[in-house]
Amino acid sequence: MSTTPAPMGLTVASYSADIIVLNWHDVDTYDKVLLAWGPGSKESDPATNQIDLSSASAIVAGYPVNSCTITGIDTSAGKSYVFKVKGGKKSDVLSAGVTWDYSDWDTIVWRVPEAGSFGGATDVTPLGPVILFGIPGMGTSLGQHTGAGNLLWYMHLGAGDGTHRWKQSNVPLGNIGNCNQAFPGGQGVIYTITDDARLHWYKLPGSSDGTPGLVHAPDPKGYIGEGWNFKHVFSGGNGIIYAVNDAGNLLWYRHLGFVDGTDTWQTTPDPKGFIGEGWNFKHVFSGGNGIIYAVNHAGNLLWYRHLGFADGTDTWQTTPDPKGCIGEGWNFKHVFSGGNGITYAVNDAGNLLWYRHLGFADGTDRWLTTPEPKGFIGEGWNFKFVFSNSAPVGVIK
Repeated sequence: MSTTPAPMGLTVASYSADIIVLNWHDVDTYDKVLLAWGPGSKESDPATNQIDLSSASAIVAGYPVNSCTITGIDTSAGKSYVFKVKGGKKSDVLSAGVTWDYSDWDTIVWRVPEAGSFGGATDVTPLGPVILFGIPGMGTSLGQHTGAGNLLWYMHLGAGDGTHRWKQSNVPLGNIGNCNQAFPGGQGVIYTITDDARLHWYKLPGSSDGTPGLVHAPDPKGYIGEGWNFKHVFSGGNGIIYAVNDAGNLLWYRHLGFVDGTDTWQTTPDPKGFIGEGWNFKHVFSGGNGIIYAVNHAGNLLWYRHLGFADGTDTWQTTPDPKGCIGEGWNFKHVFSGGNGITYAVNDAGNLLWYRHLGFADGTDRWLTTPEPKGFIGEGWNFKFVFSNSAPVGVIK
């Protein structure tokens, strides 16, 4: 078995006439990367073409994007290809010459979509793996992971293209105990709200690789806020927290102690004390960079952009779509973002679904769905809480 870790997240980032751009994430510093491809409809089909990419370096912790452009390839709709990538390290054994330790292949099968179903290069951002957490509730039966409050770690390697490719930790990363709300803050931070309406802060140092370990807030009282009696609470990243109260008002907070778990805060400068009204939704979640998605009780998916994301002012942009929503039939148990338009949903059967909102930056109704024939990318996602820790965040320019 190879000791060199394999690249991951291989995906077709864009394509045009006779050109395909592949992206993947190196998870080690390789001396060589081998890219192979050929016609095929399953991973076992031979990849008869190969390119050697020498000195392809990477930083392990960042999962940086590597890329290769293949030219002279038939991109007619319906054509199907097998693409494979692996990394290699060289060594000199007893001065006998160079030997190579190659990783396993990261392999995908990709079919050229029908015109208009995939989008052009301007629609598609190279994406890496997305980290997901599942937290069982009391009485949940999940095989070896039955403990209520356990933080279960999954890495969706097929996040960029919606394929069923995963890595998971064999043990929980920690336990957050009993709570009535839990949501991610990004960068390994997780917030929970307990029955006594107290807000708690935790950090997972091993959130990027699945290493167990849970850090608690340093505050002697053990929590960072009181009176968090809200219908919905979710993070916008980098310490931004949104909350919806019983009156349907949307509130904005900035947790200044986001990085270290201290109890320091900033609130909206708006005199009315909130930044929106009428937020009476079934689901509300952040897509990063001020983008907020909401599902109303009719199952319609709505898109908003909070232009006052960075400073807590009441300034907004809504979808330009005349129907006022960007999707229908979003009747799911859980809906959450993986960043860059990637949206996950869990249906009543416990199946995990994948969507990519190509119009996430401008609020247009343009989507991709999983290429998996069964229509979903996972089964048994019967968690009390499930969310991603990977949504991108930043200040709107």
